[in-house]
Amino acid sequence: MRTAETIRQEIRKIREISTLPQVMQRVMQIIIDERSSARDLADEISRDQALTAKILKIVNSAFFGFYRKISSIQDAVVILGYSEVRSIAITVSVFNLLGQGKRGAHFDRVRLWEHCLAVGTLADILRRECVKTEQGEGAFVAGLLHDIGKVILDEYFAPEWTEVVRCSQSTGRAIRDVEDEMLGITHGEIGYLVCERWNLPPAIDGAILRHHTPPLGREGGATLDALVYLANTLVKKEEIGFSGDCHLWPVTGELLQAIDLKEHELETIKILFMKKTAAIKALIEQLSA
Repeated sequence: MRTAETIRQEIRKIREISTLPQVMQRVMQIIIDERSSARDLADEISRDQALTAKILKIVNSAFFGFYRKISSIQDAVVILGYSEVRSIAITVSVFNLLGQGKRGAHFDRVRLWEHCLAVGTLADILRRECVKTEQGEGAFVAGLLHDIGKVILDEYFAPEWTEVVRCSQSTGRAIRDVEDEMLGITHGEIGYLVCERWNLPPAIDGAILRHHTPPLGREGGATLDALVYLANTLVKKEEIGFSGDCHLWPVTGELLQAIDLKEHELETIKILFMKKTAAIKALIEQLSA
């Protein structure tokens, strides 16, 4: 079994993940920048014919059921809205980069992507509803990518990853704890290494690194950390997709206070989120077909 340092060295050598494709870089920048407009997003996506074709195929699918065909990204933004097209664009881009994945005996990467998309969606809802500052910017991207370290392990370190998942599921222990014990490195650390190479904002890198650690007593990126941590826990509780284990991390009053969220307000957040779950599932099915 490879050591933590060996894994770090090999990750640095993987050419496929060394840099983000240019269009994905620009889409990421537009999504993260709160000053960007729907037109900025539509214009950037339209520069890439392959990405445009995939998005239009999805928005014209039976799930959305529009009475007329949507023939341009600009029309898609007008009809579906900026948020919906943004989510589809970045999810398609990530899928293009890392592939559709596989369904194995112990780990189903398609269900992991469903979990990740749900976490990104919920983190963004929490940001919009709760955060009054700019500290929560990038919540969707951080949520979508929070478990990307698991994808890297599954893709490039399959023997070690299979043993980790098997041990976690047979003992009921959290995958993070088993990784730390067996590999000396966690999927959060691996995700951090990858996203750092992509030159994502440090707050997003940090939220990915610490998505299992309650952001108590921290400053700077603590709000984004809290959004991703809370979204991850709530999505696991609702059993949308599957992250590889069933361990639930605690939600405390201090955590809710970090994003100024009252416990009784969680039900309203849940209602807003549950309206999105059918679209999340439909998007993943389209991408993995």
